[in-house]
Amino acid sequence: MTCPTCDITGQNNRTLAVNRVHFRSGAGGSILRKEGAPPLCGADFVCPEIKDLQASGFVKAVLANYQKKLDDSTRLSGATKKLVGNTSRSGLNPSATLARMGEMGMKADTLDPSSRAHFEESSRLLQNPDVTAVDAALGACGVLVGRPE
Repeated sequence: MTCPTCDITGQNNRTLAVNRVHFRSGAGGSILRKEGAPPLCGADFVCPEIKDLQASGFVKAVLANYQKKLDDSTRLSGATKKLVGNTSRSGLNPSATLARMGEMGMKADTLDPSSRAHFEESSRLLQNPDVTAVDAALGACGVLVGRPE
């Protein structure tokens, strides 16, 4: 790796110079930012060409990236909760739907006798709005430690 700004090998232009002003040691040898540490400036980067304005831009870009990830995660979490709630309130009966599919001549893997018991159990578990699809699949395989009420 070579820094694109100063051509020094072994770093890039965002490599931080670890010091006791901004960082502290954590568990397992990790390096953590100190609470109340001053904002990063150009001198905190290994590359001597990084100035305060660039350092500020790097920090803003990183913060914006993580804020976007947090916003996306929050949005998706809300959507998932709505979907689980809607499915539970709909009274959808997957077993009846599959039976009807079979009557109409449609074939689904869940209609096969070898997987039918697992499907029935996961369908039963999904009637509980607090059970996720993953938990229902695991529960159908007998993996859950405690079955939902």
